[in-house]
Amino acid sequence: LVRCRLRQGDRPGALVAARSGLAAAPKEPGLALVVADLAPADAARVLRDALARVPDEPRLHEAAGKLALASGDAGSALKAAHAALQLDPTSVEAARLSALSREVLGGTLDVAGSTALQDAMSRGPVDPGRTLAALRTVATKYPRSASAQLALGSAKQAAGDATALADLARAAELDPRSPAATRAAG
Repeated sequence: LVRCRLRQGDRPGALVAARSGLAAAPKEPGLALVVADLAPADAARVLRDALARVPDEPRLHEAAGKLALASGDAGSALKAAHAALQLDPTSVEAARLSALSREVLGGTLDVAGSTALQDAMSRGPVDPGRTLAALRTVATKYPRSASAQLALGSAKQAAGDATALADLARAAELDPRSPAATRAAG
């Protein structure tokens, strides 16, 4: 029902259905994630409550970490990323959250840069021109950010740009502990 309402463009109806579903099945993490997404003002509480009921769901930790990072709490975001990675070591989202949180804590990226980077990456192949332009802007503004260099290099690589390797190598140089950066540069 939630998906049908969203396809119809009825976000309020989708939220009502998601809240109703969550009340009926409080241990269903997917519904908590939908409610948190559709009601941003309630997201922190919804995710906190869901994590209390279902502490072994990595997606809930990831969502709580993204929310913490967006609000400037990189320490809590890093803890959430690590909790998600403990539950699912293959989670790309948790690994990205961990890297971004470490960069914000280390000063190579700030919250605004992290948000701009995530926004650009979420656009991905839907709008490759705007994505590349946004990533170039972030990488230029935050030249010591391995995450920005990695995202830019990956987008360039996907677009067939021969200069992608230089960006990927720079990302690995900036953060040699990053499996994603070293793997991409390799």
